[in-house]
Amino acid sequence: MAPLLIDLVGAHHSAWLTSEQAPDQEVRGQRAVEDAEDARLAGRPPVGTRVEPLWEDEVDGWSWVFDRAFHPEEIAELGALADRHVSDGDTSADEQVRARGGTRWSGFCTDECWTATRHEVVLTGQRREPVAVVRLRARVVERLPGPSGTLLTGSPQGADPLERVVAYLDRGEGDLRSYDQRTGIDQPFLHTHNLTLDEDEEQGFEVVALTEDCRCRWELVVTTSYRGKTEDVVVRSDGTADGAPVETVGTGAAQFGRVVDGERLGGSFTYDFEGHWVPATQ
Repeated sequence: MAPLLIDLVGAHHSAWLTSEQAPDQEVRGQRAVEDAEDARLAGRPPVGTRVEPLWEDEVDGWSWVFDRAFHPEEIAELGALADRHVSDGDTSADEQVRARGGTRWSGFCTDECWTATRHEVVLTGQRREPVAVVRLRARVVERLPGPSGTLLTGSPQGADPLERVVAYLDRGEGDLRSYDQRTGIDQPFLHTHNLTLDEDEEQGFEVVALTEDCRCRWELVVTTSYRGKTEDVVVRSDGTADGAPVETVGTGAAQFGRVVDGERLGGSFTYDFEGHWVPATQ
C-alpha cells in the first residue's frame, strides 16, 4: 500500500504543478511570440511611407516653367501640346513637355500667393503597438535660383477649399502647418491633430510645398516616438529615404524672356484655351 500511496501522491503533485505552471508557460510562450514579432518589425522604420504627386487641372491648372527661352515657333508647338492635354485629355502631352525640360507648377495662396507643388503622403504603422508621430517638417537639401527662361500659365478652372498641410520652404525648416482656405487659420498641423498609428494602420494627408523664387529640393522628416524612443524617418519623392528629393520650383521673382536682335525669346505666356499661348504682362 505504501508504494501505491506514494505513487498516487506523486502523480497528484505532478498534476498540481502542471496546472499551476501552465499559465506561466502560456505567458512565456506568448511573450516569445511577441518578442519574435518585435524583432522582425525592428528591421523596418517605425512608419512606412508612400508619396504620390497630385496634379488636377481643376485645382492646379496646366502650368510649366523652363530654364530655356523658347523661340516663338517652339511656343506654338507647346500650345499644340496644351490643346491635346486640355481639350483631348491626352496625358502623353505631359511627358512630351517634360522631355523639353519643363517642370510643372501650381499656385496656392495663404496670406500671400506662392508657387506650389502638391503631394499625397501616406504613413503606415510598422510596430506591434501604436507609434506616435510627434513632428512633421520639410527640410530643404538644396536651394538653387529659380529658372527664368519661359513661363507657361494655364489657369485652374475651379478652386479646392479643402484643408491642406503646408510647407513654407522659404521660411527655413519649420513644422508643417495646417492652412484652411475657408477660414484663413494657419497653425502647426500637430497642434490640432493627434497622429498615432497602429500596426498596418494608414493615415494620408496632402502636403503643399510653397516657395516664391527657389528651385527647392527637399525631403519630409517624420519624427516618431515608440516605447520612449524617438526616431526620424526621411521621406523623399519615391517614398524612400534615399531617393531623389521632392522638387518645387518658384516662379515669383524671375523675369522671364529676353530680346535678341529685336526678337523676343522666352517670356511669360498664358493659355487662352484655344490652343495658343498669349504673351502675359509681368
